[in-house]
Amino acid sequence: MPSSRPRLKDASPTRAPMLTGVWLAVGYAIVHAALALPARRFVAVPGYVWAVDIAVAMVCAVVLVRRAQVRVAMSNAIGRAILLWAPVAYFLWCYKWSGWTLHAIYPPDFTIDTAFIAFENLFGQPSLWLARGRSRLTTETLHAFYASYYLYTVGIGVYLFAARRYVDFEKMSCAVIIGYAVSYVVFALVPLWGPRWALVDAGLLPVGERRLEGYALTTWINGIQWDGVALKGGAMPSSHTSTGGVFMYWCWRLWRRKGGIPGTIIVAGMALGAVYGRYHYVTDVVAGAVLAAVGIVIAEKWVDAGRAPAAPRGA
Repeated sequence: MPSSRPRLKDASPTRAPMLTGVWLAVGYAIVHAALALPARRFVAVPGYVWAVDIAVAMVCAVVLVRRAQVRVAMSNAIGRAILLWAPVAYFLWCYKWSGWTLHAIYPPDFTIDTAFIAFENLFGQPSLWLARGRSRLTTETLHAFYASYYLYTVGIGVYLFAARRYVDFEKMSCAVIIGYAVSYVVFALVPLWGPRWALVDAGLLPVGERRLEGYALTTWINGIQWDGVALKGGAMPSSHTSTGGVFMYWCWRLWRRKGGIPGTIIVAGMALGAVYGRYHYVTDVVAGAVLAAVGIVIAEKWVDAGRAPAAPRGA
């Protein structure tokens, strides 16, 4: 006989969150603190780095220990917003924070870019020639695609949150966060400066060609890449591409061809802009795409695992 209990809707607080973002945050805080220890050989890591890592880990641990009460808090709009959005904001901030662990294993002057440059010679070294001789308008257009990255997670997230699709929100954000968490750790394991630095050192790119010329948006991107939060290192894998891959997947999932085709064009333009601007090698972009696919699969299984019906007592 079918159960008379009503089927839970996606908006129900009992269906979300699985706190995947909190689990990832506590894990990354611990790993970051551990990597910061050997980094002291090469960088003066201040004490507040460990203080923040410990504080984040403790707050996350409390949330996880009291997860039953936290799930109840999902019925409150403010609590729900904090639990779902805070991990995303934390990992966006952690990009800059990963600078403390870039040299956990290798000294600042060590890089394996030469190997990547040699490999990319097999398909014509696109990060070198793509931007050569292009117009300011072309540069500005591709930088617009590149900057579209900043809208991906926020755009899909706002849509899902407004539609009360909290389970889908967590699947999307979990996939994005996996991309960030893996990237920030791999940054320390794979010392790669990126083509805008290494092509000059290799004698393939004149110093005067490093900064591309465009209009207002290009000037803004140059400020980020040369004088702002961008790190010298942390090129592999491309977290821009891993985030873009998740965005593209959700565009197809939510809106089929009407959203999927434009989403694919935008993400393809962003990836092209990353290589064109010499922020990433093609290899970095491919690695980011693979990371996106892995993150999506893990996020789907992880969040769905918490929605499976509990086994009856005594079974």
